[in-house]
This record gives sequence, C-alpha cells and structure tokens, in this order.
Amino acid sequence: MRHPTSIHLNERPATQLWQGDALILGGGLSALAAALTLRKREPSWRIAIVEPEATLAREVSLEWRNQPMPGIVGEAFAKHAAALGASVGAPADPVITALAADRVVEDAGIDAFVKVLPMRVIRTASGMLRGVEVVGKSGRQLMSAPLVVDATPGRTFSHRLAKLALPAYASAQRVAYINGVTINAPQSIALPDSWGVIGNSATLRPTCWSQDALLCIALPANQGESAGVLAQRSQKILSDATAELRRRGDAYARASLVDIASLLSFHGPTDAADDAAARLSTLALYGVYCLPLSDDLTEEVTQAGQHAATMRPAQAPMPCRCSPPGESIQSSELQAAVDQDLPEVILPPLAVNCHPGTEVAVAGWGAAGIYAAICAAEKGVEVVVLDPCTIPGGLCTAGRIHSYYYGLPGGRQDALDEQTAQRAAKIADAWGGFHPMAKADVFQDALNATGKVTLFTGHTVFGVIKDGARVCALLSAANDGYHLFPCQVAIDGTGDGDVAAAAGAATTLGRPGDQFPQPYSYTPSLTHNGKLHHHNFDVGWTDPCDTTEFSRAHFVGRRAIARHAPFTDERHYCSLSPLLGLRESRFIIGRSNLTFDDVLDGKQWDDAVCSSRSNCDNHAMDYAEESRWAWRYIMLCGLWLYGATGQIPFSALVPADVDGLLVA
Repeated sequence: MRHPTSIHLNERPATQLWQGDALILGGGLSALAAALTLRKREPSWRIAIVEPEATLAREVSLEWRNQPMPGIVGEAFAKHAAALGASVGAPADPVITALAADRVVEDAGIDAFVKVLPMRVIRTASGMLRGVEVVGKSGRQLMSAPLVVDATPGRTFSHRLAKLALPAYASAQRVAYINGVTINAPQSIALPDSWGVIGNSATLRPTCWSQDALLCIALPANQGESAGVLAQRSQKILSDATAELRRRGDAYARASLVDIASLLSFHGPTDAADDAAARLSTLALYGVYCLPLSDDLTEEVTQAGQHAATMRPAQAPMPCRCSPPGESIQSSELQAAVDQDLPEVILPPLAVNCHPGTEVAVAGWGAAGIYAAICAAEKGVEVVVLDPCTIPGGLCTAGRIHSYYYGLPGGRQDALDEQTAQRAAKIADAWGGFHPMAKADVFQDALNATGKVTLFTGHTVFGVIKDGARVCALLSAANDGYHLFPCQVAIDGTGDGDVAAAAGAATTLGRPGDQFPQPYSYTPSLTHNGKLHHHNFDVGWTDPCDTTEFSRAHFVGRRAIARHAPFTDERHYCSLSPLLGLRESRFIIGRSNLTFDDVLDGKQWDDAVCSSRSNCDNHAMDYAEESRWAWRYIMLCGLWLYGATGQIPFSALVPADVDGLLVA
C-alpha cells in the first residue's frame, strides 16, 4: 500500500467555539482526573474537556474495562453511581459510568464537548499558544486556552506536535456484552488456533448484574494491521465466540450477544524513541502537557492527577513554523451558521495527507452509504469508505434503530436481511426487529466479499476539494491527522448532508415554521426474559449540523436515560448507542425535489430508481409550527396513519448546483 503524500490547504476563516483557561484533550479517566485536580486547584478557571467519541470515561463507557475507578475520579463517581444503582465494590458498569461521568463534570463546573476531534495547536502571531483547532459538525473551529492537557488515547496529539511516531502497542482488546450467563469470577474460554486470538482463549468477566457477563479477547496489534482492520476482525471473532459458547451448552446454552464495545483498548506500548520522553516534556514550556501513559489504569489516573497539580499556562513562544512549501489549494468546508454569532478567526495553512485516487469515495457507512459502496464495488469500481464509527451500518446497527418502519421489500436488502436473521439465530435466543450486531456482521462480510472496498474508520469528513462546481476529493480528520481522498465521484452517506453542505450545495433544515427537525432518540439496549430489546424513545430536539448543539444533545439524551434509574438486577440497561438516533437533518435542494404531494398524487418519474412507502411520520408535538399542509392533512382529515407509496427519482439525490456528488 502506497503511503500518502503531503499537500497544503490555504488559510481560511473560521469561528471560535470556546475560550477559557485550560483545555483537556480526551475524555477518558486520566482527562477527568486532570480536570478535577485543576478545578480543585483553580476554582475560578474556565476548564473544558473535548472528546471525539459520544461519552466521557471512555475506558469504561466505550472500551468496557470494568475495573474500579481510582483516586479523585473514583471519589467523584461514587455518589452518582450509587444513586444510579451501582453496588459498592461491584465491577464498573458501562451505562452507569457514562451517566455518572456527565454528573461529575456538571457538578465540577467543567464544560464538556463530545463528538469533537482535537487536531492541532494554533499559535498567536508571536508564537505563543493560542489554543487548539478542532473538528466537529461545524467544521474546523478554534478552542482557545493558554494551557492544553493531552489525554488523547496514546497521547497522539502530543506525539504529532513533537513530530514523533505514534505509539505502537503489543495487543488490542475488544469486549462483548453477553446476557444469560451467571459467573462469580473470571473464566477462560478456549478458542480455535486459527482465529489468531492471543492465548487462543477468551475471558468471561462478571459484571455488576447477575445474568450478564463481558466476553473479552485480545489480538496482536504489532503485525501491521490498522486499528480499523483490528476492529473488523475482533467484531467477527466476538460474534463467532458467542456462537461457540452457545454450542457448548450447559452454563452457556442461553448466552446471547447483546452488544460489542464500540472501541478497542490498546495495551503493552512498545519501546519509544530514546528521546521521546524528553521531547514530549519540553512541550510543557509552551503550555502543552502530555499526561503519562501506563498499562496500569490505576497508575495512569493517579499520575494524571499528580501532574495536573503543577501545570502552568504557556511560558514561552513555540519554535517558528515553517512556511508551507509550494502552492496551497483551496478547500470547501463545513462552517458554523452565521446566526451563531461566534467570534471570527483565521486558521493558518494546513498540511494534509493525500491518498491515492479512487473511483468512488463514500462518506458514511450507514444504511445508505453501505449499500452504495457494496453495489458500486460489485460493478467492479474501486471504492473508499470513510466513517468515524468502527461498526458498519450506522443507525440500524450502532444506532440500535433495529427494525423497519413501513418501507417496501425488494432489492439488495432482502438477501442481506435473510442472512442477518440466520446470523442472529446463532448468537442470541430472541430479539425484536433485527439483531444489530448480526446485521453489522453481514454488512462487513458483504463489503469484504467485493474485494474492491478500502475502509478508513475513525475518519470524520468535514470538507471537499472542488474543481469548479465538481467535487474531486474528500477531506477527513482522524487521530493521526488530516487526510485527502481524491475521487472521480463522491457519495454523501453521512445522513446529515455534510459533504453536500461542505461543497456549498443549497440545503434546508427542519420544518418551515421554526426550522426544527424531528426529535432524536438515544437508544440503550436491554434484555427481558432472555430477549434483546432496544428502548427507542423521543428525547428532544437538536440542530445536528452544529458542533455545540450536537454535543449538547448527547448529554440531554443521557439525562433522559438517567431518569429511569435506579437500575436493578431485574431492570437495567446493558449498553448505550454510540450514535444519536437522528430522524431528520439537512435536505438538499436537488435537481428534482420530491414532496409528499408527489407521493399522494402517484407522480411517475422518468429517472425513478426505487419506490418507498410510509405514513406522514412527523413526530410532531406542537402543530402550531407545522405547515398549513400538515394542518389540513393530519388535523382536519385525520390521515396521519395513511400509508402512501411513491417513486424516488435519481435527480432528487443530486444537488442542483454541485457536480460529481450523489447524496444517498
């Protein structure tokens, strides 16, 4: 595989997302320890945590390492966890930990942002630390602070700043949540040699609930496989291991796979460069502190608190930046809405890693993007797929929206749905709708079977490069930097029209009255009498295209889930979705524009690509802001439940004013 080359993007105007005294990069336990220590030391400081994933305390809430939490973090969590139903001395629970973490930062007066990636240091004209450039739903923005604490996994932020190779690890661990197994102590489960699992075994660990267990495997991480490939392999192995458990019968006969952790945890860092520690420590002079790493989580969290006690804002300017060599190119990117009235800033030129060109680049491997990628690849086209999530399928798998609503059978989905049902029967006793992890397995197999798809998980697409009106490359952010993927055709499968909006396509959001989209859900998984369920309920409203609003929606959603506490052995959630259940986001202004009247009138389109069926499912609770059409159709005629079938034209999927882009 050819290594990417580096090119530069022009400077561009942006906005300041936040300004304060200390910025913590990463929302894990070390980050919380540092933030709580700084708050105790400096009561008047404004402190923020910025986390790329959906929840804080990621080691427990996302990696499912359910060991007790130490030190200042454990003390802060204890009272909130107890109120949510946790027992003293019991293994840490992923759901309770995620809910408690929100309360901990709220009580401490710490600002927290999730689904935001910290990317690079921004300096003042004199070279002093100004803050950090981040990427979220509003594109690239600045978070300003004279003190930055790097608690990112592997401390990748500091390593890139110091121009050091990213840390390498000996192993990667992945965890599955299993219902129907009762154990009081860890158990070793033998696995086939051919699976490539370290020790040829998995470990069953008890949880704080008597009928649930965690199934853990470790894979070698030092054999050249990317984190994305390790995620794919581990997902399949955990699913197969659950099926193997069930075949063994006895105490494991009712074992059912509930969920798989959205993140891997990496262990056993290999030897770094001789001068790595020294180069990282010198960053403190410039206001950037790299927290210590340790395979012992207790030691790492303890050291984080100790280091935070001595941190100071930047004392000296950073070394001069080198000017970008040669020409820079102009990008087209997501940006904050003007009505947010955020302070304006100029972001300096940006180095990006340019990958080899591909025929089709797909942003998002949710239900639309994944079918687009599979079908394109089956026609012999080389496809690149980019997505932040490690689990394929988007809302229907990672989002736990686990069944169809109206719709029509037929097409490519029928065969995959049949395979999903067959796969689910091997890993669970009973489930509602379809089993999300079974569907993820089937999607992954279908992509792999084409031999034409290259996956880049952990990538957030925030912009494009255009040649005139034509999109010719996608821009993404990942923990190892910025990336550019040249393509002949781009497909926007983000669900939010992010690529279209970044490319400058005309879009709308929400209903005409107040521009509110439909309410979103935040779906936890649970079991009842051995059957897998997902609690899908309306949580509230958000603007899914704005960094601050999108982050806030996660905290509001978890607050709604916490209202179902205290949890008990008989009534508890097993896991949280790593994705919000967004029902509605941007609409493009296409070359044709489909309306519900077109559907009711049975309009025929010359370029129809499929048909669909639904009622007018608007989830409205306040009809005053609905359209006059909705007043007549729903309030006067009472036709909310009426199911209508209509065609969808290809031209409705193509932005009116952008070429080379299809919105799936």
